[in-house]
Amino acid sequence: MSQRLMMTRGSLDAARFASDHDDAKMSSRTSTRRKRTAASADHDEDSVKSPSQRSRRERSPSIVFLYIRKAAPPPFNADDADLIIHTSAGTPFRLKRHTISLASPVLAFDIGQRVQSYRTLNPRGGLPECVELTVPESDFVLEVLLRFVYFEEPVLLDLDDIIDVLEAANKYGIRIAIQGLTQALSRFLDKDPFRVFSVAQRFQLEDPGSVFKRAALKHPLRWPPTTHESEQETSLQELYDAVKYRRKITFAAVSIMEDPSRLRLLPWDRVPGGKPPCGRTCWWPVYVDHARPLLHDAPLSDIVCGAPFVASIGLELKCVDCRERLLCILLPDGFIEQLRRDIDALPHAPYSQC
Repeated sequence: MSQRLMMTRGSLDAARFASDHDDAKMSSRTSTRRKRTAASADHDEDSVKSPSQRSRRERSPSIVFLYIRKAAPPPFNADDADLIIHTSAGTPFRLKRHTISLASPVLAFDIGQRVQSYRTLNPRGGLPECVELTVPESDFVLEVLLRFVYFEEPVLLDLDDIIDVLEAANKYGIRIAIQGLTQALSRFLDKDPFRVFSVAQRFQLEDPGSVFKRAALKHPLRWPPTTHESEQETSLQELYDAVKYRRKITFAAVSIMEDPSRLRLLPWDRVPGGKPPCGRTCWWPVYVDHARPLLHDAPLSDIVCGAPFVASIGLELKCVDCRERLLCILLPDGFIEQLRRDIDALPHAPYSQC
């Protein structure tokens, strides 16, 4: 009886020991599994944040997802593709040779070289089923370029993104992308006009209405700039060239306004630079003194040739004869209209001549 009781107690102790051992083992497995999950989550978070940590600037939203893609997004993953372009990350973009050849003469030449090499190695093989190219651009840059080629409008929220894609579009000669990026660049004129102007000059973008030049002239810029970051794509030399351009336009506009020979265009016999019958100073020196600082702030005709500015000058004149003379400058093809025409023509001059 005692032996059975001892055996029973021994069995219970063994069962308890085995149960505790299994619980400890399960707890250890659970703890290990949680650690692996946390480490994997930290690794995924680091992999997602790595592009922004490298660039240290805000990027367009699609960039974050492009870095973790295993394949190109639609429509750049066609099964019947006869051209595959690999990015610097190794992502394959499956495309059509005909479409890419029409959009980019540079890529068309590379494709032709690959086809010619295939024909040399396979004289009887005809054309290759698929041509593969590798480019040094990132997934984001190539996707934006291709969306312009496929007549889609990509979302670009950062000026540096536009500059990156512009470099690639200019490199491969994709004109449809350059035109779309030029329009996207104009959205940043109010935020950073001098950088936009510098970028437009660097890539020699078309500016028929002198929009970029007028934006740079409209906003004053102190030199040296205090907000320039080393990560920005625009160099200090480019900004300095923009500042010199603005100063030259400013001096030219002031010289045009202060030219006394323009007074011969006024519709009366006596030169208004002299004294009118009242013996007071004529309107012209008053106009020049008030317009000069405005042209230094913004060498454009928008303010100094506007009717409100001319009216404000008239309020300071005490002589009725001077006020009548001042109103004459607003006549069609008169002093103000010709002054506006000459000042507005300054931004249209070639950048290299300014």
